Amino acid sequence: MKAQGKHKALSAFLLWRNKGDIMRKLFLVALATILLLSCGCSFTVKQEEAEKPETVGLYMQEGFIPEKILAAFTKETGIKVKCYNLSDAKVVQKKLETGISPFDLIIGDNIMLESLSAEADVLHTVDASKLSNYAQVSAHTKALPEYAREYAIPYMRTCTVFVHDVMTTRAPITSYASMWAPYFKERISVAEAPRLMTSIALKSKGHPINTTEAALLDDAKNTLCALKDNTYTISSTSPAQDVANGISSLAVVWAQDAGAAKQKKPALEILYPSDGALMQMTCMMISKTAPNMENAYLLADYLLRADNSVQACMATKMESLNAEAADDANDAYLSIPAVHMGKKHDATAEYLHYVADTEIYDEIWNAFAKTQKTREIEEEKQAEAAEETAAAVPSDS
Repeated sequence: MKAQGKHKALSAFLLWRNKGDIMRKLFLVALATILLLSCGCSFTVKQEEAEKPETVGLYMQEGFIPEKILAAFTKETGIKVKCYNLSDAKVVQKKLETGISPFDLIIGDNIMLESLSAEADVLHTVDASKLSNYAQVSAHTKALPEYAREYAIPYMRTCTVFVHDVMTTRAPITSYASMWAPYFKERISVAEAPRLMTSIALKSKGHPINTTEAALLDDAKNTLCALKDNTYTISSTSPAQDVANGISSLAVVWAQDAGAAKQKKPALEILYPSDGALMQMTCMMISKTAPNMENAYLLADYLLRADNSVQACMATKMESLNAEAADDANDAYLSIPAVHMGKKHDATAEYLHYVADTEIYDEIWNAFAKTQKTREIEEEKQAEAAEETAAAVPSDS
């Protein structure tokens, strides 16, 4: 009986041990499976991250930087450039203020830079040590208001010039005041640009173009309205093209527009105002919350490089601010009006700057536009009266 008891106890022990081995084996198999799956998932995630291309968000006017320059940047760095079309400063500001915009690098004029600097805390302070080409453009920050300098990467600039069709008018053109000469009655095209035209009126009277003084702005309004008899067309695109197409004889435009008009009609004369040009600077800015900050620096530095800067300016018809640009320039670049006219800049040339109250420019423009409408109505009435007179005269039979 005792032997049978021992045998049963031994059998039970062996059975328990075998079950334990099975359980242990199942546990080990399960553990190994979990570890394998875990490693597999981790590997897959890392593989996807490795395959995901680096990017940089570029916010600019559509087509401002030629695609071939951006493609060359991607080829050199492996960073893909995602382009977003530029809107006005207020739209940019609202998007940047969300803190989650996809914009890393922004290209816009100095007025946009100054507006974003003055009205919002959305721009990144430039670290010059991350831009190997910054020293070639840094001097131009001095032309900006002090509060905006730390956010600016100067890039290009342009200026105002006269576009004159010498085949239709022989009158001498020197200063902005020439536009008001009686000789140019109904021969001038002006831009539908309130700020620009107000500044031209101010400049013609010797006033500072960025003034906020009410008396001077009122004088500018009266001066601009006095241009009504000489104004033939108001262009929402480019007055220079009106001159090129023979519609008018004279216009004051940005130099890049003048260059395009001269390409169309080589006989056009491009003149620099004797009382100094109005200027505008194109700058690069980095978003304070840029999701790809380092890539933004890489792209900005690439675009600043003298050869790339000249190539971009060939497309925009503007002047590179890189001090070494002339070393990479060809005759085609040097013949761009903004470039060779830029050599004439002196103390009389002035940059347009940000002014908080822009409504005053709209008021001045509306007053001018009203004079144009009044003139058109008067001309229509005169034409109708002439037709009625002609109809009343008996014809010879």
